[in-house]
Amino acid sequence: MPDLTDHPHLLAQILQRLPSSFDRKVIQKRYSHTQRRSYVSNGCAKCNRLFGEFMVAHEPSETDRIATFPARLDSRWLALLSSHPDIEISQPAWWVRA
Repeated sequence: MPDLTDHPHLLAQILQRLPSSFDRKVIQKRYSHTQRRSYVSNGCAKCNRLFGEFMVAHEPSETDRIATFPARLDSRWLALLSSHPDIEISQPAWWVRA
């Protein structure tokens, strides 16, 4: 999720495609005292505490899939993806732990 901090238009695309049963409030920009910066993060639906980047840096195989959708790789997506040389552009994916 932190990758989307500087790309609110891409985050909006993702949030629009999540099921209506998903509490979108868990994904928002929060301040991390550890990193001394604000970034888009996952948080607790009950208390709104931030789930730090370290705690959610797992493979998606450890999570439940809540939505899958195609995204047109326009210039905004390509700019984000090209900033991560370790991402394979043929099958990029983000996941949210809920």
